[in-house]
Amino acid sequence: VLFISVVTTCACAQDIANFTQFFINPYALNPSYAGIEGRSAFFLTYRKQWASIEGGPTIFNFSYHTPLKGGLNLGANVANDARGILSNTSVQCSAAYALVFDHQKFIRFGISAGGSWNLIDLEKIGPPYDTDPAIVGLADQHASILGNAGISLHMKSFHLGASLPTI
Repeated sequence: VLFISVVTTCACAQDIANFTQFFINPYALNPSYAGIEGRSAFFLTYRKQWASIEGGPTIFNFSYHTPLKGGLNLGANVANDARGILSNTSVQCSAAYALVFDHQKFIRFGISAGGSWNLIDLEKIGPPYDTDPAIVGLADQHASILGNAGISLHMKSFHLGASLPTI
């Protein structure tokens, strides 16, 4: 007698937008980098993957961060990740603090909070699916609270950072 056992589990995970150019704007992934340039900074990122395929992933990101007095830094980040009929938009504000040991050695801490919402565009799927109760139920806007945190160590020519991209 052959007995086959099947075990199923439920897994939940985050889908973090793929910012392949994060080294240009590390603040996009780690809030401890707010104000790192020593002056106000604006960043605008746009990426369209599979440009010739309708509904291919498109990522848009706008961020602003600036240093204040006493080691305090502030920032804001707006992002949109669209994939086919699905779209996610998020807004976060950040606060960071730089603990300076000397002009070439310091540790930075940062935390962000905000929100996001998901949308499903039923017009893109058309009949008969746009009236299916299971799909229509998914089309309700779903909002959630977002947060992330990070720390980074900076020395003369060495930088090390770690972040929790989703709290």
